[in-house]
Amino acid sequence: MNRGNLGTRGCWVRVRGPTCNLLIVGIYLPPQYAKTQAVGILKRLRELLRESGSHGCTILLGDFNVRLPKKYSDVVGPYALHHNQMTTSLKTRQLLDIMTRNGLCGINTYFRPRNK
Repeated sequence: MNRGNLGTRGCWVRVRGPTCNLLIVGIYLPPQYAKTQAVGILKRLRELLRESGSHGCTILLGDFNVRLPKKYSDVVGPYALHHNQMTTSLKTRQLLDIMTRNGLCGINTYFRPRNK
């Protein structure tokens, strides 16, 4: 088992499994974070995923405080809360790029929310 951090708002652990190795990453990007702080953490995330390669499974958990557009490529499903396909947030664009390049998806956007 290996572990590390992505600054003060992110950590990761690698776990060797009998059939699949896991990389589990947790990140919190507060809404008040300056753009440079958020971009720095996302850059470190991108580097971590690049170093890990395609061996094993990756689980990325977190609160990124971004607005994912509905039905973006294969990474965001139809139940995302936001309609805008052309988002201008740098954080959002970088997260979508990370998700696309690494075969990740926003799993909660594929399930219909309950009516309250």
